[in-house]
Amino acid sequence: MKIAVILGSARNGRMGERVSKWVLGAVEKLDNTEFKLMDLAEYDLPFMREPLPPRYNPNREVSETIQKWLDDIAWADAYVFITPEYNRALPAELKNAIDTIGHEGDKKPAAIVSYSGTPTGGIVAQQQLRTAVNQIEMMPIQAFVVVPFVQEVFNEDGSLSEQTLASGHSPDSMLTGALEQLQWYADALTAARQNS
Repeated sequence: MKIAVILGSARNGRMGERVSKWVLGAVEKLDNTEFKLMDLAEYDLPFMREPLPPRYNPNREVSETIQKWLDDIAWADAYVFITPEYNRALPAELKNAIDTIGHEGDKKPAAIVSYSGTPTGGIVAQQQLRTAVNQIEMMPIQAFVVVPFVQEVFNEDGSLSEQTLASGHSPDSMLTGALEQLQWYADALTAARQNS
């Protein structure tokens, strides 16, 4: 299975780097899995201004920057989206990136990890992201991961803080469950795509 871990924030000082290190540490432990980090800050995608929706434009021509993003989306069998919540919404960069996708992610599962500096853990952004990826025919899995007070949960290297470990309320079990579900759906949907 090939997993793309998508870091959906490009802001300076973002907490998402800590979250992505934590997620990658868990993904590394999965059997028979290749993975790559897709950091939106490194793609630097232009704002989507194409005249037709990508899914309905068979003659579409895109820049090298967008093509690299699309090739990496096509490479993966499954996705882990990492999103913060900004002003009760998912980041504009992440929504823009999703809007550039045509059929590269069709019938592939997506897990979503959301985080925020508040008690909600980014649940509003997570729900919006579920709707957006479902619209481009990715399948958001039922399991979800929310990380409230992210600045207190992780150290800079992505490890859990002493405070988190002492509290007994680690987000590890949520992530483990989500990755198990993601792997199951990736296997099932890969087989279904090959047989269709």
